[in-house]
Amino acid sequence: MAFHLGIARLMCQSNRLRILVALLAWLVATVPVAASDAQWPKSWISKGLVAHPLAGKIFASRANKFIEPKAYLQSLVRPRFVLLGEVHDNPDHHVLQGLAIRSLAGGQQTVIFEHFQTNQQSLIDAFQAGLEIKSTDDPIARLFLVTGWQASGWPDQKIFRPLVRAVFDRRARIVAGNPPRGRAREVARGGLAALSEDAQRSLLLNTPLGAELQDDLLGVLEASHCGLMPKSAFGNMAVAQRFRDGHMARAMADAAVNREGPVVLVAGNGHARLDLGVAWYLQKMVADAKARPLISVGHIEVVEGKTQPADYADALSQYSIIVFTPRKIRKDPCAEMRKRFGRHKRK
Repeated sequence: MAFHLGIARLMCQSNRLRILVALLAWLVATVPVAASDAQWPKSWISKGLVAHPLAGKIFASRANKFIEPKAYLQSLVRPRFVLLGEVHDNPDHHVLQGLAIRSLAGGQQTVIFEHFQTNQQSLIDAFQAGLEIKSTDDPIARLFLVTGWQASGWPDQKIFRPLVRAVFDRRARIVAGNPPRGRAREVARGGLAALSEDAQRSLLLNTPLGAELQDDLLGVLEASHCGLMPKSAFGNMAVAQRFRDGHMARAMADAAVNREGPVVLVAGNGHARLDLGVAWYLQKMVADAKARPLISVGHIEVVEGKTQPADYADALSQYSIIVFTPRKIRKDPCAEMRKRFGRHKRK
């Protein structure tokens, strides 16, 4: 009898030890990495213009000066809202996003992903609810499988692994930011008429951007189509772009109400802009947004011949901080588009 009681005590102590170890692992994971301990990349995955004088440099737009990685990561600790931009297929950008997420303040983070659609949220929630503190399989691969990443049109999932690993390690809640793809297509075809008045109000689409910002948005869309179509052709597409920005902002605003801890957006640089992107909507959706610090980080690929921050004047007004990186070597996207259009820009 004494033998069995001894075994029972040992098993109980063993269970307590396992629980304690798991709890300590969770606590360690949720404590932000000290800026002094963060490992800034010593080399780059992308190979385009790696010797460019700005590659790896960090520029604080408001202070108009270069800053060191430690100061940059420390600047992310205080804000309630953090927007982390990216060029989707640049692997270094996802490494840097992961580093930023590890450096944020304590409390459970919420990370809004442009890469997931809102109709996938129940799948993501179920996945995270079943995610154990310690797992012998590959939870990152399972997330990509659950969300159908391979058929989503996003770049190879392997370049997003450092970002997702950081999100998992910090026990952050993953929230889908994009509307369903089919719904976005409907808006791109039908404009505001494809949306109810309630939806327009909720996402602030019935609030004009103003003539200057609206023209900027049309210019962005024109450039993204390689100048093959005039600005006048992008009216409904501009509504669709606003629809997506509004969705992501609404997700951030809701997270700020429902949860403590920093709220992070990971999305393309265009969505992370302070002047025209998600921040424009967020600051109107959250009553005290101006009292809650917000920071936007643009991860910007360097350009040959542009060796000074002033050469990136547009970006200086669009982001709180710019992290310059080498370029991903890729085919010219406009070459294929020109071939498809078979003609030059219409007048």
